[in-house]
Amino acid sequence: GTMPSEIGLLTKLDYLFMADNDFEVHEGFPEWVRPLVKLRELSLKQNAILGEIPTWIGELSKLRLLDIDYNRITGQMPTEMGLLTEMRFLLLNRNWISGTIPTEFQKMKRLELLLLDDNHLNGTAIGTMCTGDGGTSLSLSSLKEFHSDCWGESLNFHYLECPCCTQCCTKKR
Repeated sequence: GTMPSEIGLLTKLDYLFMADNDFEVHEGFPEWVRPLVKLRELSLKQNAILGEIPTWIGELSKLRLLDIDYNRITGQMPTEMGLLTEMRFLLLNRNWISGTIPTEFQKMKRLELLLLDDNHLNGTAIGTMCTGDGGTSLSLSSLKEFHSDCWGESLNFHYLECPCCTQCCTKKR
């Protein structure tokens, strides 16, 4: 089946967990999420979502948890994600996200868990998530876990320079 767009009418919804469904490939991030501005937790893990994270994601300013792990999310992380200042748990791992970590992520002062592993990120986390001598310290005092692909470069994949990552992963694809 498909994701039911009628869920977008539930504008007072606080928590929405729709993980691990057998939906057909969904082109684009579900637009029906946009009016759900009261959401505190959203999990759309493993739902065959194909497309980019929309810039309007920043309008969901009450989000504390966003789990879109194991989809087919492409493109770069929008800078508007920095507007999610209540965010505590951000799971973007196992997608096709490319580019670098936006500096606006530093505005997520309550972030405790950041999973970016198994994507196509490159560049450096120094100056965004890593600070201190050689970038070995986490820039956010709340951040306890930060996972990324950071074991250097290969011919097929780019990796994120991340001396402060709590776990460096390798590509499995």
